[in-house]
Amino acid sequence: MNLVLLFFSLSISYNAFAQNNTIPYAKYYEVPVDTLIYYEDLSLDKKIIIGTIQKWQFHSYSNEHLNCQFYPSCSNYFALSVFQNNTYWGIVKGIDRIVRCNNSAKYYFNSKTSNPTYFEDGRMIDKLILDNNKPSKSSIVATSLSVIPGLGRVYCGRYTDGLISFFSFGLLSYITYKQHEKENDILLFLSGSFTFTFWLSDFYGAYRTAKNSIVTFTL
Repeated sequence: MNLVLLFFSLSISYNAFAQNNTIPYAKYYEVPVDTLIYYEDLSLDKKIIIGTIQKWQFHSYSNEHLNCQFYPSCSNYFALSVFQNNTYWGIVKGIDRIVRCNNSAKYYFNSKTSNPTYFEDGRMIDKLILDNNKPSKSSIVATSLSVIPGLGRVYCGRYTDGLISFFSFGLLSYITYKQHEKENDILLFLSGSFTFTFWLSDFYGAYRTAKNSIVTFTL
C-alpha cells in the first residue's frame, strides 16, 4: 500500500512540473470527457482521475435531478481542469467549481459576476480561464482572508459559497483528526491530504471570485 501511495505521489509531483496540454482541434470547453480519456498524450494519473469522472457521468447523466446548471457541467469542468493544468492544480480548481455549484449560483452569477453569459440551453457559462481585464474586488484581500476557510468568498459577497466552504473544511478536518486519534496512518494521510487540497481550493476560489466580481461602492 505504501508503494502505491509513493507511486501516486511521485506521479502527481511529476505533473506539477509538466507543461500544460492543449487541444488543437477544439475549444477547451467543448471537448467531452470521452475525448480526453483517449487523448494520446494523457498521463496515467490524468487517465485515472478523468476515467473516474467518466464513471460518475454514467450515473449522473441518467438522472435528471443531477443536471448541472453550469456549462460546462461540473464533471466536465473538473476533467477539463485536470487536463488543462498539472493534475494537482486541476483538482484544486475542480473542487472550487463544486463548491460554487449550489442553489445560490444563479443569483451570484446574475448579480455579482462581471459580464454573465449563458449557453444556448440556458446554462451559465463558466470558463476555466479568467479575464483579468474585468473589474474586481481585491484579490489580495480575498485570498488573504481565506486563511479562515470561506471568509474570502464572503468578502466577495458569496455568502452561501463561503458557508459551504467553511463547514466542508470543518467536517474534513474533523475526519482527519479522528484518524489521528485512531492512529490510522494511511487514512490520516489520505484525509489530511484531501483536507489541505480543499483548503487550497478555497484560496483559489476566493481569488477567482474576486477576479470575477462586480465592484460596488457604498457611501
